[in-house]
Amino acid sequence: MPKQLLMKFDSFWIRFRTPIRRGNKKYSNKIKGKVMISRIMFLAMFLGSSFTINATIIDFEGVADDSEFVPAMSHVEDGYTLTSSSSIGPISGIFGAGEPHSNTNGSAIFGWCTFCELGHVISLQRIDRGSFDFLSFDVANLDPEGDIGIVDITGFFTDGRIVTASVNFSTVWTTEFLNWTGLDQVDFQSPLFPLIPEVEPGLLLDPAIDNLVMARVPLPTSMALFGLGFILLSASRARKSII
Repeated sequence: MPKQLLMKFDSFWIRFRTPIRRGNKKYSNKIKGKVMISRIMFLAMFLGSSFTINATIIDFEGVADDSEFVPAMSHVEDGYTLTSSSSIGPISGIFGAGEPHSNTNGSAIFGWCTFCELGHVISLQRIDRGSFDFLSFDVANLDPEGDIGIVDITGFFTDGRIVTASVNFSTVWTTEFLNWTGLDQVDFQSPLFPLIPEVEPGLLLDPAIDNLVMARVPLPTSMALFGLGFILLSASRARKSII
């Protein structure tokens, strides 16, 4: 907390909340106690805002015109990046809300061609390579006349764990809630087999995703405990000053 910020806050509080009286030591101690309490409240609000989860939604808006498809090997938005592993060029990209051959949900979406390169992966990371939480995302078949398919989502956690969830998708857009916390990276990949036997083996369905909801990992517990200890110590000093 910058010292200048606290000094300005103290000056404001004394000027507008307390009449100035001189020559009264007991009253002066009360003023100091009240200022200390105001500091505690201010610090508590500041720390509380620091621990608040800052949710980020990647919605792919503002890249493609309404009826346009923009090929992309990578997409950067709000501190996160989606990167394609393709070795043959862009086989993924952003589809505008009105793109006539795609199953958009009334807004821009991100999709990729699974069959174009088997084993193709879309990776999600923070640009600064920091850890994050992956809360939910929307998914559907990119083809408006497509069938049922699967997309595998693999989470690489900061503690070394690797977890994979298989999500079914169709032409109906659905929201999938994962609520994974403490991640370094998330991979999206279509498996090398169809979900239903009626689909010809090797014919893979193309997924589309939208509204990826992430959150930066809150401050470490040690910092939270330090802040709490400081607040309690300040509260004790303020009580002694008022008495």
